[in-house]
This record gives sequence, C-alpha cells and structure tokens, in this order.
Amino acid sequence: MMNHRELIKLGEGKSLKLYKCTGDKWTIGFGWNIEDNGIPEEIAEQLLDVGIERAEKDLFHIFGWIFISDLKENQYGRYCALLDMAYNLGFGRFKGFKKMITAVKAHDWEEAAEQAKDSRWYNQVRDRSERDVHLLRTGRFPA
Repeated sequence: MMNHRELIKLGEGKSLKLYKCTGDKWTIGFGWNIEDNGIPEEIAEQLLDVGIERAEKDLFHIFGWIFISDLKENQYGRYCALLDMAYNLGFGRFKGFKKMITAVKAHDWEEAAEQAKDSRWYNQVRDRSERDVHLLRTGRFPA
C-alpha cells in the first residue's frame, strides 16, 4: 500500500537543481517551493556540512592527505583559509589559483597570500577574502 510520502514523491518528481514549477515558482527537490518558503535552518546546516566535506576532499585532492592533515593540526588558521576559499570558489575555480597552490605547497605563506589577493575573487568577496588572506599570511584569526 502506498503511503503519503510515496504519493507526494510520485506526484512531484525529483529535481536536484532549481527549476520553475507550473506555478512559475523556483522549486527544488520534491516540489519544494524555495521561492516562497526558503529552506529550513536544519537544511541550511546540512548543506553547509556537505559543502565543507566537499571542500575538504578538494583540498586533499590538490595538496594530499598528509599535507592537509598536518596543516589542520599545526596551522589551523591557514587550513581554515584554504577550506573557506575552496568552499566559496568550488573545486574548478580554486584549482585555478595555481601560483597560490604552489606557494602553499612550499609553505611560502607571504606569497600564497599575495597570490590570493591578486585575483578577481579577492575583489568580489572583500571582507571574506581579506580575512582569508590575513589567515594565509599570519596563520592567526583577526581580532
């Protein structure tokens, strides 16, 4: 016997990307009207967790597990800056920071900070990028 959940899923279908429903509203998932309803706090937190997990995997892919694990344990501020950048930019754009990545691998934090600063990203997300550049340069969270 079909239950209410299966009935709704059957009627709505599933989309993992935004689409306009027949009522011309932005919708996602199983007919969730995101335009009128937004998303619940717990879903926002889950999306954050998924995004952080992806960004961390991206860092592992680029820098290697041992490098990132050591950075996370011994230079947490710098790890946080790289993770924040990877989260914000996504894998494709983050890996485009080739000179910064080379500097990070060499532990040349001044150069890594300068390379991050010398980007379109830096000017687009000013407060965030200034904080990340500071963390790359000093390893310490701003006061």
